[in-house]
Amino acid sequence: MFFRTFFIRTMACLLVTGCASVPVSTMWKLRNFDLIETDARKLRVGVRMPNHIRLKPGDVNVMVKLLKKGRTEETSRLDLSEVTDAKELAGVSTYRKSGFSVTVYRLTEGALKKLSVFKAQFRQQKKRFGDDVSGQMSVTTTGCVKPGFNNRPVLVTTLFKSSETGSFVVLTAERNISKLLRQAGSIKPCHD
Repeated sequence: MFFRTFFIRTMACLLVTGCASVPVSTMWKLRNFDLIETDARKLRVGVRMPNHIRLKPGDVNVMVKLLKKGRTEETSRLDLSEVTDAKELAGVSTYRKSGFSVTVYRLTEGALKKLSVFKAQFRQQKKRFGDDVSGQMSVTTTGCVKPGFNNRPVLVTTLFKSSETGSFVVLTAERNISKLLRQAGSIKPCHD
């Protein structure tokens, strides 16, 4: 349960880019989530983006950081793979809307191994240093803008599902991240 405070702080930053506030209803639904104890094979991340943004394999990842006294001690990039199973995708049907695509991701086998190592390091550091140890988790994305859409808003909704939530919960809703993406150089024109 010690990881729960880590995760609640983390949820404020679990989105495509930057930080935003998490809806109160989501915080309530996440009250029993503990990344250290959860079945990582059941974790899912969903991203709803405008159709003028194209995501390719490898464009969406989860980053986890172990911090001691607020300073990053360890960072792990966890690769995601797209979920294509129709039964699983049915869980995001209520989030579909015209002009947008919803893509769901799961941790790859390699990411599950990395997360297992991260969890062990976190437990060890937490035992040794107590409350001086915390963590961060974020979802990062790159992608490209289809020709002719460079100045359009990029309204992103991020979703999260675990064995504790049972269904997808909204982390951020229709946040315009176009300025953040351009500043970070994370979005470029698509070249087919």
